[in-house]
Amino acid sequence: MQTRENIDIKRVIDRFDRLMNASDFEEAERHLIYWMNEAKDMGDDRSLFSVINEMTGFYRMRGDRKNAFDAVEKLKRLTSQTDKFGNIEKATAYLNCATVYNSFKEPLEALKLYEQAEKIYLENLDSNDERLAGLFNNTALAHLALKEYEKAKDYFEKAMTVLDQNTGKENEKAITCLNMADLTEEQMGPEEGEEEILKLLDKAVGYLDIACKGDYYEYKMTAEKCIPAFKRYGYFMYAMELEKRIGDGK
Repeated sequence: MQTRENIDIKRVIDRFDRLMNASDFEEAERHLIYWMNEAKDMGDDRSLFSVINEMTGFYRMRGDRKNAFDAVEKLKRLTSQTDKFGNIEKATAYLNCATVYNSFKEPLEALKLYEQAEKIYLENLDSNDERLAGLFNNTALAHLALKEYEKAKDYFEKAMTVLDQNTGKENEKAITCLNMADLTEEQMGPEEGEEEILKLLDKAVGYLDIACKGDYYEYKMTAEKCIPAFKRYGYFMYAMELEKRIGDGK
């Protein structure tokens, strides 16, 4: 088959992002499936790689284990069958696949891929590259799932160190603080860990109050993740404030 790599993948992903922002999940799924098949038919492995990467995150977010794992297998197979992708692209694929495993309660499988991604990232990225923060945060969550508290804490702290070296990362910092609050509660208990938990919650509030002045859709996604945590810790008024902000589009 003659290979033609002429899919405008940026337009494909931009359209997918708009559908996701509009919560039109059925159309978003149809969009990805259509372009996956187009890329296959055209022999466009790079576009296929990009679309399937998006699929892993989409099905993970939707809680669709079967299709998420199917996307992971497709991505792993594609990554191993061609040398068209660079090290960073492969590492990002490993990260996406690992995050699916972790989301569906398979942290051991996740850590195998996180370790591969970390090795590549550390060899190829600057120490302040924001992609490291995402990797470290997700690795921490896998260790937390395995009750490896000190390893989880170490990776959360690594993530925050990277985020502190980048501007405009308040959304990510807020989520990291809430993850660290969960770690503290699980490791120390709600009473013994109360002081540290409250400090982390207050830091998360401060970051979100700054982040709300930035990109609305990024903030909306972050707030939706944070609201249940604030409610669980008794920050009901602040959870209501977040709901109002994203409801008002501010």
